[in-house]
Amino acid sequence: LVGAVNTLVGISTAYILLNPFRQSYTISTIGAYITGICVSYILNKKFTFKVGHGNNLVLFAKFALSMLPCYVISYYLISPILTKQLFRIDFIYNFSNWFFPLFSVAQDKVLDNLTVIISMGFYLILGFSLNKYFIFRKK
Repeated sequence: LVGAVNTLVGISTAYILLNPFRQSYTISTIGAYITGICVSYILNKKFTFKVGHGNNLVLFAKFALSMLPCYVISYYLISPILTKQLFRIDFIYNFSNWFFPLFSVAQDKVLDNLTVIISMGFYLILGFSLNKYFIFRKK
């Protein structure tokens, strides 16, 4: 549930910045990362790993810094260029506007939107593993 809430917050932030505000992929994912880090820290600390010990400021700094490689790997190794190599952009554009007519996306943003979804999956797996085995591990 925590992962679902955090993913929903992160992906919503990215899509809001990417589409209505027409920001770049980079700005959109940075905004999603910052929002997601704050939500993820609070929810994981309290509900997923139930950690009550430690200095909150130090723990948050450790959490945020350790999540940075997850962000870089997810959003820049799984880049729009890689996604374009894997998918035909015209098919995705037509499918997305047919399947999600209320969330119609400008053709030049389809690739960025698809990349957000793919990279979010990698980020989720890497982030959970780091949290479980490094940040919030039981002593």
